[in-house]
Amino acid sequence: LKLFDVIDGNEWITDRSLGAESLRKASQFVDEQIDEMQYRFGIDTRDIVLVGISEGGFLSLYTALTARYKLGGIIGIITCLPYLDELTQEAMNTNQVNADTP
Repeated sequence: LKLFDVIDGNEWITDRSLGAESLRKASQFVDEQIDEMQYRFGIDTRDIVLVGISEGGFLSLYTALTARYKLGGIIGIITCLPYLDELTQEAMNTNQVNADTP
């Protein structure tokens, strides 16, 4: 199953050889979906909670760390945040609007 030329089956990160770049690409897809919810349906981003298990969990965490909008919540289940060395500086350089998001 391939959705939107980004998601292959139940995997968010389809090319692990790209490392953190594959996580950025998947996060961009999530950002686009949130943008669509905002503009097409008028959903406030503070009413959106990112939830993910395993890969979806670290995608949720990374997306929240680098988001340009305030989210309602972030839940990562059985997860981690890979590529932390590469992502730490990037996350520190972004607007940390979700630093206090539950």
